[in-house]
Amino acid sequence: IFLIPLIIWYLTTKFSWNQILNSPVSKQFLPLVALLILILASSVFGRAPINSFTEGFKFGFLILIIPTFFELSKYKNPFWFISAIAIGQSISALHTVCESAFPSVFTKFFLGEVTEAGQLAIMTPLLFGIALYLLIVKQNSDWFKSVSIQGIRGAVLFIALGLFAFHKSFNSSNEYIAIFSAIILGFCSWSVITGFRSLLENPLEIGLKLLCSTVFPLIAAALLINLKRGPWLGVFCSLCILVILYERRLLVLMLISFLAAWLIDPIQQRLTDSYAHFMIAGGRGEIWEIGAELLLKYPIGIGYENSPLLRSFSQQIPPQLTHFHSNFINIGVELGWLGLFIYCWWIFETCKFLFKNLNQKLSPGIAISAALFSWHVAGLVEYNFGDSEVVILAFILVGLLPQALKTSNND
Repeated sequence: IFLIPLIIWYLTTKFSWNQILNSPVSKQFLPLVALLILILASSVFGRAPINSFTEGFKFGFLILIIPTFFELSKYKNPFWFISAIAIGQSISALHTVCESAFPSVFTKFFLGEVTEAGQLAIMTPLLFGIALYLLIVKQNSDWFKSVSIQGIRGAVLFIALGLFAFHKSFNSSNEYIAIFSAIILGFCSWSVITGFRSLLENPLEIGLKLLCSTVFPLIAAALLINLKRGPWLGVFCSLCILVILYERRLLVLMLISFLAAWLIDPIQQRLTDSYAHFMIAGGRGEIWEIGAELLLKYPIGIGYENSPLLRSFSQQIPPQLTHFHSNFINIGVELGWLGLFIYCWWIFETCKFLFKNLNQKLSPGIAISAALFSWHVAGLVEYNFGDSEVVILAFILVGLLPQALKTSNND
């Protein structure tokens, strides 16, 4: 809802094609404009022209998020926007943990599992990268050890959250649940109370403590609880890049975390069943095969947002599946070869900074690029480009990226 007045403000006071073309955000914005033009032009030749045309206008509204937040980032440091998003995401993550532990008590009223997992695939490497950046910047300061202790506390909280959420897998008793509930409540309350008490004295230090001790463990736990393999893959790749390049001492901690997650039965079962789920009737194997055939049969596409017609091409596809579970295949089928090329162009522009500056010092810009890279990797096996709630978050970060690249250590 808040996006509507922001975009109206941008269109009425700041919008200018010349300014966009000359701005740092143009390289990320222009491929999407080209994609929008293709969507509207190809709608006439699609299977459902009116639907494609209508959805195209919605997409046009979404891409305006990028220049809007680029303008906003001139007035306020990107850290403020990322902090606001992180707070909201951590509240949703806490509800996800409680819902997993007590599904009959906590009903779902935030996002669905797929949407939340898509957002967590972006937020997890983003917050990890920012925390790592701040720690590297301040590693010679007096409070570095203090923040490191918060990281240890956060690791304990993460383990407690995981055991709490998956307690049914361990046939746990009510006493066991009560103990971990108390640990979680105590850790969260302690972090929040001590954080707000000293927030005005040193917002950077306290913000980093809250991030390491509470926010990141909540978001990481929710990522595991959602049991979505695409986001797991994206986060794994991004974290490996950040850790290997900037802080190899964390490799051991990462390995321990992955092994601990593997011991949780639902997670282990989800991973070991990956190939079987891929090959079952109506699974990704069959869906992707149909997608490849349609891409060859309709080189200009079947029309934007017409993938719900998927079942008309094969009755073995379950009715609830309305897309191709892959950004590349979905966009290729809907918009043809040209649409697929433009989409790959956009991916290149959003991830270019990450790989162009691998030998440079870690910066907030690299953290954002790593988050977008995670989103793109997850998009190999799911259609997260068609989830507007996930796309909104990604486009906000794209808009913040140019200013984040300018953020110096002193900021």
